[in-house]
Formats: sequence, structure tokens, C-alpha cells
Amino acid sequence: AAADQPDTTPEWREFARWTYYVCCGIFWLELMIRFTAASSFAAFQDESFHKFEFVVNIVTLAGLTNPTTRLELIACLRMYRLMVYLPTLQALLVSALASVSAIMNLVVFLLVVAITFNVTGRYLFGRQMDDLTRSNFGSFQEGLITIFQILTGDSWSGVLYASMSTKASDFGQVFAAFFISGWFTFANVIVYNLFIAVIIENFQVKDTIEHIKQPGRVAAVNNAIATAY
Repeated sequence: AAADQPDTTPEWREFARWTYYVCCGIFWLELMIRFTAASSFAAFQDESFHKFEFVVNIVTLAGLTNPTTRLELIACLRMYRLMVYLPTLQALLVSALASVSAIMNLVVFLLVVAITFNVTGRYLFGRQMDDLTRSNFGSFQEGLITIFQILTGDSWSGVLYASMSTKASDFGQVFAAFFISGWFTFANVIVYNLFIAVIIENFQVKDTIEHIKQPGRVAAVNNAIATAY
């Protein structure tokens, strides 16, 4: 990607291209060695690492045959291999990935509640807010964007005042304020805390502390050299 900058010299582009070819060859050679060491195809595919590397190698090979697709950029996913030198960070990454299923369930729950609030807002305000602000409930799509805006807290007070100004009675204004502020409170207090709780639930705090106490591989090599000399 760095070789594709407008001011890159042709020599550097050629060097980067051949370096990429060499690296691809090394990774294919490594995969073949791992396959040979596994002794069987079944044992080879049992490892998730082997499956991932095989897919990445295939995709990068396809990118070499057609550079315009940018498929060769998939090789950047191999950055995760540096985690082996950072055991604490690797433990945190594994814990975060273990939370994906629970987070997806929470996202579906949030989407259902957001659609419910959106439909309710359509019945309460309709097109009454269209002339007051772009954040309105004039259509289902606009209402969903407004609900998302309130979720992020971006100028949510403007939506609050606009919704209150559409009601003539004091009761209507109070109910409009309760509706908007209720969704804002639910989204920022309850939902955010649920996301945090789901992630923390999968963190093995004890194991993470143990990893912090243990030196990484670089530190282990430095200690070995210092001890030897």
C-alpha cells in the first residue's frame, strides 16, 4: 500500500512488488512445512491457525493475479502473529473475540428496542418535526437515524427541544421530553453498561494478571543472553 502513493518512485514500486512475492513464497513454504509436520490432512485442518493461513494465502495469491482487486491487502491480517511476543495483549484479544457471540445478541436486542422506539416516535410526532430539524420522525429511515443520533448523544438536546415544541399542551411537552430523554438514558446508561459487562464477563482476569507477571519472549531472550554472558 505504501508503494502505491503518487510520489513513489518506480524503483521503490518494483522493490515492494518483489518483496511481496518473496514474502508470499515464504508463507506458502511455511504452510507446506506445517502440513508435512501434521502428518495428515485431518490433523492439519484441526488447527484454526492453519485454516486461517490457508485462506489468507489463497486470497493473496488471487490478489497477485489481479492487482486491481486489492486482495493482496488481506495479508495485513497477519499482523496478529506479533501477538505471540505480547502474551498479555494476546490474552485480551482472545477474550474480546470470545465475546463476539454475546455482543451480536446484544446488538440484535438493541436493534429491536431501537425499532420499537422509532415506531413509537412515528406515532407521536409524525411529520411535525420536519420543519424544525433534520432529526425527525417523518419517515421510518429518518426516524431510525434520529434514534441512532440520540444513542450516540450527538446533539440529542436539539431533538429534545424540537419534539417538545411540537406539542401545545404541557402534558404533551412533558411526554415528548420523557420519550426522548428515556431513550437517551436507556441507550447511554443501560446498553453501554451491558456491552461492558459482556466483554468483562469473558475476560479471565486471573490469567491476564499471570501473563503480566510473566516476561514476553523478547524479555526471555534478553535474560538468557544476560545470564550466558
